[in-house]
Amino acid sequence: ESAAEQGLLLFAVFEDDLVPGGDPGFVRNQILKAVAELPSDADMLFLEYCWEDCDQVGYSKGRPHLMKAFHPHCAAAIVYTLKGARKVAGLCLPIWGYIDVMYPKLIKAG
Repeated sequence: ESAAEQGLLLFAVFEDDLVPGGDPGFVRNQILKAVAELPSDADMLFLEYCWEDCDQVGYSKGRPHLMKAFHPHCAAAIVYTLKGARKVAGLCLPIWGYIDVMYPKLIKAG
């Protein structure tokens, strides 16, 4: 909520035990490329793929650093857009479970 109240256009939330899957500089550059490719109507960018069905994700030749998750689940590393932050803040209160459980159900519900 604080980031949305501040009007941040983008911000990221990372769990404190997150370990990059490669050289930190390379990972940073990949994230920046993915953020640059985000569609204008995006709510969030998941930066992980735990429990994802990799055969079902959607790829786009026009956005090579992005894929559309089929079953987004974890919340350890996410970049939020302002619109997405406001939406998440509105949908997640009151808290009714772990965020890793809430996100998939909220996304599936639309």
